[in-house]
Amino acid sequence: MKDHFKKEQGKRLKLARKAFSKKLTQKRIATAMGIPLRTYQSYEIGEANPEDTLLVKIANFLAVKPDQIKYGPGRGRNLSAEIRELLRERDEIESKRDNR
Repeated sequence: MKDHFKKEQGKRLKLARKAFSKKLTQKRIATAMGIPLRTYQSYEIGEANPEDTLLVKIANFLAVKPDQIKYGPGRGRNLSAEIRELLRERDEIESKRDNR
């Protein structure tokens, strides 16, 4: 169960980063937070979760509420980011279908 929580939180963290700016890199956030790139990458892929104090710093950097990253939908959810992600996925599916 804990691994599932890590992976889901990682997905939400990545979604928040991409919603903030498609050009914002993992390296830029890691540098701003004063942590190694590999550490930040481990958060996004769900290998680890940041301590709460670091999560708050990352969330503030990304202009989202920490609960949006930690808990996801239902607790301060970021609908605009979720909608953009769903629209992007839809566009990819339609593009693949049209190219057959």
